[in-house]
Parts: sequence; C-alpha cells; structure tokens
Amino acid sequence: MKIVIITFSNTGNTQMMGKIIGEELCREGEHEVVKVDGFSLIKYFGVGGRTGSKIKSFEDIDNSKKIKDMIETIKSAEVLGVGSYVYGFFPPPGVTELFDEVVLPKTLFQKMQFFFVFSSHGSLKSPTCTILRETIQTKNPSAIFCGSIDLHCPETAVELMAPLGHPDEWSTKEIERLREFGKTLLVSLTKKEKKTGKTIIPMKAYKVAQSTSQNIIRDITGKLSISEDLCIGCMKCVNVCPWNAMEKKVKNVKKAPSESEKGIENKEQMESHAIKIKDIEEYVPMCNDKECWHCARCYNLCPKKAISFPRFNTQLRVQHSAPKLPSSYNKSENQSELSESSSATKQSASSSSNDLPKFVSLAHRMFIGHRGIEGFLVILLCFTILLILKKLL
Repeated sequence: MKIVIITFSNTGNTQMMGKIIGEELCREGEHEVVKVDGFSLIKYFGVGGRTGSKIKSFEDIDNSKKIKDMIETIKSAEVLGVGSYVYGFFPPPGVTELFDEVVLPKTLFQKMQFFFVFSSHGSLKSPTCTILRETIQTKNPSAIFCGSIDLHCPETAVELMAPLGHPDEWSTKEIERLREFGKTLLVSLTKKEKKTGKTIIPMKAYKVAQSTSQNIIRDITGKLSISEDLCIGCMKCVNVCPWNAMEKKVKNVKKAPSESEKGIENKEQMESHAIKIKDIEEYVPMCNDKECWHCARCYNLCPKKAISFPRFNTQLRVQHSAPKLPSSYNKSENQSELSESSSATKQSASSSSNDLPKFVSLAHRMFIGHRGIEGFLVILLCFTILLILKKLL
C-alpha cells in the first residue's frame, strides 16, 4: 500500500514522529511510505493567515513542480497519516483550512482507504487529534480510521521554553509508545479494523475556541524583534514562515564598480568577457506583525539567534532547531528496541504523568527573566488560560 504522511511540524518533533511511524509501517509488509511537508502547502495556498488576504484555491495552482508533486502524492495515497504540533491547545492556523473544499477538494482523497492522525504537545494534552480525525473523515467518509496518538515532546512555545543550558529532550518511554502505535497501525491495516473516537464538542465550537485561544496566546507572547547586528541575511526565517509574515527588505545597496574601475575600456571588451555590471542588494528580514502568529518557528530555526521575543526574555532561553532525542536512542533503522536508560528519561520534562509537577515546571519557565508585578501578571494570566482550557477540553 502507498502510505502518505503529511506533517505540520514547527521544529521537527512532529516530523520525527512521522519518520518513526513510517519506519514501523515499513518494517513488515510491502508498504511504500512518502512524506509531505504540510507547511509548504499552507505557505503556498496562503491559508491560516491572520488577514486572510492571500488565499489561493486549488484552481489557482500554477506551474510549481514542488506543489504539483505534493498534490499528486496526496492523490495517490491509499493510507493517509496527518500529524500536527499543538499551538494554543489546537492545530496551528491553516491546518484544518488546508482541507477546505476550495483548497484540497474531496476528489484528491478518493483512493484513501485508511487514515490515522497524530500530534505532538509540549505541556498539556489537547483535542488536536480529535480535530484532525474529524477533518480528514469529511474528505472521504468511507475511509477507515485506524487510530491516533498524542505525544509529549520538548516544549517549543516561547513562554515555556527551557532556560539556557537545560534543553528538553524526548522521553524514551514516549518513543516506545510511538513505535507501539506504528505496530498497532500495521495490525489495523491488515485486519481492516475501524477505530472509534469521540467528539466532545461540535467542530464549530472547536473553531471558535481555537481562534480565541491562539489570538490570546499571540497577544501574550508579544512582538518579535530582529537584531540586524546578528542577522546574516540568510532569509531562513522568510522561507520557513508558514503564513508569509516574514518578508525581505533591502538593507543596503552596494553600487557596482564602473567600467573604468573594472579596467574595461570599451563595450566590446565587456561583452567578450561576459562581464555583468549591476548593483548588489543586501537584504534583511522584516516581520509583518499583522500576519504573524508569534509561533516562534523563526526564533527556533534562526542559525544566529537574531530573532527574539523580548517580553519572555528569549536571550535566557534555549532554541529547538531540531528534535533532541535521548542519548539512549539509536538512530539505526534496524533497531527494534530502545535502550531503557533511566538517566535520559529522568532528564526529560515529558517523563512525568502528574499534572502538579508539570504546572510547577511551567510556572518556573514563565518566570524566567521576569521581575515584579509584570512577571506576576503574565504568570497569572497564562495559568488562568491553562486551567480554563484544561477544564473545558
């Protein structure tokens, strides 16, 4: 069977989940696993933006080979897996909108016989898997739902990032859970077992809660800042922003040397040497805050840490530019079992299933760099939102 896994990954955690699930699905049987970067599709179609002014429809697809190949890959899927990280307790903006009929129509999912969903969260569990399941089921009601998993991964939200020198890492137990989920999927595909799931509240209510929660988190996070002294102009932030909020602006223009400065005496000499004389423009990124969701993807992936969120003192926090796996994790594809090293599990913030230690840890992280009444109010507001959403969902 052809298995297509679409991931919406902020810093690589969800992408790693898709990789591990894919390894298990390929371990037995003749399955072909192909991965698709969901954020590339969100960026191309312009869904999920705060102003909604750049949305393309399926009919508007141009000659972009990369996007056309992705669409054809999705169309050929017999088994579809969709995974997303959690932003503000819900899938990030644009994920469910990408599956709207005007963007990715039902005709693309006619071959889909089975599907599964997965999500990665950093602090508290969320209804993301439920939302993904309901969204994908609408594309092909006859497709069999094979299951879901919500994995606790290192925190990537600005407000809760770990202090410098103490990065989170994946829990060995969570990776074992993920591999077991992959094995369970294989059984479901073989026996055509249909899993069931419950929708706690109507999807329309989820949409309202999602928008409210993510806008509150965005406002709490505050605007980002870009240091032109640290920025090397690589434009990685522009390339990775799913909502096209990062734009290029001209920082400096280096005037091209004149013909005399180049030692060129005439036009024929210039043409014979194929010399092109033109000005050189240097660029720096600029954030359009009206479009920015303050998701911190650019912050985490910036190679020089030129991007910061001053309100939460990110100069005192780590970055998560890639998944940090436990030292006991052997990356060999032939490995069937993980070493049960207790030291790696103890170091991981995700090893605890008790909510109280989690809240204590969250409080400590929110307080990094904060002093006085401002810090107290920020922590109080964040915790109020956490508690309310946890109670509701």
